[in-house]
Amino acid sequence: MRDVARLISGVVDVPRGPDLKWGRQYAQSGVSQAQRFFKQIRAQSAMFKANPEAAVALGHALSEVDSTIAVAHRAVDDFLAPLTTRREITIARYRPLATGRLVSDVEAKRGHCTEIAESYIAEGGLRDKLPVSIEADVIEALDDIFEGLAGSDADLFSAMAGIGQQLERESAAIVNMLLSRQQAAAEARLQRADKLLVPLIRDLNRAHAEFNRLTGTLGLTSA
Repeated sequence: MRDVARLISGVVDVPRGPDLKWGRQYAQSGVSQAQRFFKQIRAQSAMFKANPEAAVALGHALSEVDSTIAVAHRAVDDFLAPLTTRREITIARYRPLATGRLVSDVEAKRGHCTEIAESYIAEGGLRDKLPVSIEADVIEALDDIFEGLAGSDADLFSAMAGIGQQLERESAAIVNMLLSRQQAAAEARLQRADKLLVPLIRDLNRAHAEFNRLTGTLGLTSA
């Protein structure tokens, strides 16, 4: 009875919903969008270099996008750490992930990109400060870029929160396995997750590399 009571008191609720494969694919779609967005801005690097104020404001917004990617990357690394460090799979490691820590971290970033996009089009904002010599097609391209930045607030951040929800679900399942002394089953589940998450890790690395190329091109300090 004591063993049953211990199990019940420590059990973590496993959220219902799509599986980890779906979460990984959803997150990949958001990361791919961010990478394309970085490339689009890099294509307009000459204009931004000529307008440092716009470059700095945009760089600040993009650093929030990149830091959100980094938050997701760290969470995946923490989740898979026992496999890469050969350490024991413990409840202490997975209980914080099972409580939605990553989702909270991502939510703290949400809204920043939209604010920057709104400041671009506002009266007296960045768009009004662009030199009159800039050609109409360049301004149109900039409008599309900042509109895309606002869209990223929904697509990218939602996708990062999505992988957070899936890691929460997997971590809760692992905690419950460990509570019931199913160490081998917990390790097997983690190994399956590792195989599923490899493509996402690769895409996260590529997006961060593209961000670094962009900040280097614009002469900004990389986050």
